[in-house]
Amino acid sequence: RNKDFEEEKFKRRPKNFDEVVYDYPKQVVKSFITIIDFSENTKIEADYLISLIEILKVVEADYIKKRKQKNLNTFSDVSQELYNLLKQDINNFREKVNTKFDFIMIDEFQDTDRIQWEIAKYLSGWDGESLESISPNKLFIVGDDKQSIYGFRGGDVQVFNSARKEIIMINQEKKKETGFIAFPDNFRSSK
Repeated sequence: RNKDFEEEKFKRRPKNFDEVVYDYPKQVVKSFITIIDFSENTKIEADYLISLIEILKVVEADYIKKRKQKNLNTFSDVSQELYNLLKQDINNFREKVNTKFDFIMIDEFQDTDRIQWEIAKYLSGWDGESLESISPNKLFIVGDDKQSIYGFRGGDVQVFNSARKEIIMINQEKKKETGFIAFPDNFRSSK
């Protein structure tokens, strides 16, 4: 069972909703939830929603099939493929890529998804297991958790919060400063 569905606001979903959307990415599930919320406001029957979801599954499968036939990739496909290559580390792929970058800076990190964060860690020397393997002072992220706007394409502010905790933990283990600098004042819009 997917923990996302245990939240209070999802209690009114159709009975077999979990089985229908279990394998879907989080952002797609959020779209289904939006449809259900809409249906509650417009009194559309849950059975019709399940039918709509089943139709969407067929459309998505056809879309993926046609994309593969034409050898087309989405940004998500490319990200997933890079992640898989880094994770599998065939022929020391990780080291070959890692040595090409002295520093990695990611701006607008609050709109990063889990795969992108994992890629950034791998490019920073992560061995896939121990956070201590990340090269010191190689990774620099900038973001504001209050400005997360790309949830529709998988950006997850929770990734930002987890990354901040991981970076603080890495630096504490290496007896360095926290690695976190807060800028409480916004000079662009303050008087």
